[in-house]
Amino acid sequence: MESVADFFGRRGEVMLLMAEIREREGDMDRTIPLLENVASEFPNTPEAAEALYRIGIIRQVREGDSEAALEAFQSAAQQAGGSVYGEMAQDRRRALEELMSVRESLESAEGDSTAAEARFRLAENQLLLLDDPQAALDEYRGLLAEYPDSPWAPRAAYALCYIYRYETADTLAALEAAARLMEDYPESEAVAWVRGWSDELGGAP
Repeated sequence: MESVADFFGRRGEVMLLMAEIREREGDMDRTIPLLENVASEFPNTPEAAEALYRIGIIRQVREGDSEAALEAFQSAAQQAGGSVYGEMAQDRRRALEELMSVRESLESAEGDSTAAEARFRLAENQLLLLDDPQAALDEYRGLLAEYPDSPWAPRAAYALCYIYRYETADTLAALEAAARLMEDYPESEAVAWVRGWSDELGGAP
């Protein structure tokens, strides 16, 4: 009887573990319902905060649904119990609201310089506030493709170098990005930041 009571007492933790396994398998059709069940069965608990936080991450990162993610983060932050996931959700909510605000600025931006700056800020938020290097890479690449002559372009080119080297640890990509930066923007200040990378990282691509 004690083992049964212990199981039910830890049911929320077990369900969270099951959801984690399903998510690793890429089975979102089973992951989301499991997390939603935790939130509904154990309201105002750290388990509920974690479940809702994880739903928010899935909505944002996997599905690209910022509105649904924002709602999940808000719900997670409102859970009782002083959960670290509640605090993380609050931070994530603020960062996502900032990101959405920058996106709105990008949509209304007029002129290449203003639009390029908005695109750069969007990428910055993805990297620094939301810890999403891949999304940041996409935004920096988009800036370089659309506004290659903008004053923001050399900084975007360097950001690619930085992410490849320090965030994704892709040495070859870092070297290639550094070479493109030096070729496309030889007079920029950013060139000095990557000079010497070839020796440090083991040679030119």
